[in-house]
Amino acid sequence: MRWLLLSLVFFGCEGTIVGPTAPSTNTPVDPLDPTVPEVELPAFAPATLRPRLLLGTQYVNAVTDLLGPDAARPVVPPRDVPVNGLAAVGATMLEISSSAVNEYESNAYLAASAALAARRSQLITCTPSSATDATCMHSIAERFVPRAFRRPASNDELTRWTSVGITAATAYDDFDKGVEFLFAGLLQSPAFLYIDETGEADPANPGRRRLTSWELATRLSFFLTNAPPDDLLRTAAQNGELATEAGIRTQAARLLQKPEARVAMTALFDEIFELNGLDHLAKDAVKFPNFDAALGRSMKEETRRTLLDLAFDTPTDFRDMFTRRTTFVDGPLSRHYGMPSATGWMTAQLPPNRAGILTQASFLSLMSHPSANSPTYRGRFIREKLLCQTIPAPPPEVSTTLPEPPPNTQRTLRQKVELHMQATACQGCHTMMDPPGFAFEGFDATGKVQTLDDGLPVDTTGSFEDKGSFTDAVGLAAILREDTRVMSCLTRVVFRQGTGHVDLPTEARPLRAASEAFAASGYRYQSLLVELAASEAFRSGLSEAP
Repeated sequence: MRWLLLSLVFFGCEGTIVGPTAPSTNTPVDPLDPTVPEVELPAFAPATLRPRLLLGTQYVNAVTDLLGPDAARPVVPPRDVPVNGLAAVGATMLEISSSAVNEYESNAYLAASAALAARRSQLITCTPSSATDATCMHSIAERFVPRAFRRPASNDELTRWTSVGITAATAYDDFDKGVEFLFAGLLQSPAFLYIDETGEADPANPGRRRLTSWELATRLSFFLTNAPPDDLLRTAAQNGELATEAGIRTQAARLLQKPEARVAMTALFDEIFELNGLDHLAKDAVKFPNFDAALGRSMKEETRRTLLDLAFDTPTDFRDMFTRRTTFVDGPLSRHYGMPSATGWMTAQLPPNRAGILTQASFLSLMSHPSANSPTYRGRFIREKLLCQTIPAPPPEVSTTLPEPPPNTQRTLRQKVELHMQATACQGCHTMMDPPGFAFEGFDATGKVQTLDDGLPVDTTGSFEDKGSFTDAVGLAAILREDTRVMSCLTRVVFRQGTGHVDLPTEARPLRAASEAFAASGYRYQSLLVELAASEAFRSGLSEAP
């Protein structure tokens, strides 16, 4: 079965998150901007349907769904590889490696063996009359093949997988060994390892395809819960309930109430805000002796709790992530912020110089060097991650080293960066990145407040395009909250996660409709997920080119 995995096509990759235009002195056009007349947008055409490898978490959840938690326990999935900032896009675009094939093979036999050792009576419900009882083996195939493939199985498939089990049972003279090989084979099948979407002809749109009910159920479930369809969703697919937008909305809203949805959205937030970088973040031990792994984990958890609270616990305007004064702290983090020491996790009010996630230590620490903060990193994050704009790498001949001041001359980091910005080759990118990054000069490389830099007062003032002026990070965050491009970008990034591809210009119309419905809901995050799931771009595609 290994050759089936290795034969899948490599589709190529891109670098950072794709934006509407390259950086320039002009503000890039947001394709979802409601002020751009819809007639100027290209006619809708969906993306090409391509197989997408299950992400590591999805793979473990799929093993659990098929054979139980004991089967998943020894499984160690291959590492996810992000492209354009998302592992889901990488799972569509990158070829599976030979080492990953070996890992899937090893995992498959470990899982199958562990499952039978722990749950044999639940997995083999028939009583074999002999080691080669084909009738009993076929009944097992009938039960597990459709669940593994997340769709009905054909008679030929059932016959083939029954044969796999019987062949192994004959070789070992052991029926259970045959079942073990049957299970291990299913776990290595491309139909299990991939979200395989080919669609069916769309009678209303010649040349276009729509996802089948089973494909849509699979896409929807992995999008919202990182797990295969549950029994209710399978029943809905079987009964044709996903053929309408209303049916999709009903199932999407139901799935979002499951605990798995919170876990899936946490993983997505980790990617969007690069929170996994905190797991191994290191800082200069001399300059920041109090920074350690435990503090990094606390920083990550603070931002996670903030976003989950806005999205699930007390659903409200998701834009409040930028201006909210309430946060979550534990002992290490409260001491880092200079607050009264917390016992366990508790809510706390931020001081006046902090508001929202951009003044939390997670962002400020991640977007810094080990020994110094970085207005460039911080501004680049705003451009690329919050506005979906592209900042290219500097030309190879350009020096990225900041100019040193003359002897006995003091300069703040901002002053050094501003001199660097004057270089002709650097202006195009740095005039986009650095001005918003200067708003955070009041925080050091670990997110602590600083008022002096090299003995001089820090300067946190500036303006952001034509959106307004700010005096500090809190002011910039308030501007970003009202910038419609931020939630439009979020719409696009979440869509990319759900479909495994970077949105095309021809998908702007349905994505704009979803973004506008998101706004009309008061920017409730769960509404965005439902709207995207019901969108035409989510439900349709084009055939793979021959």
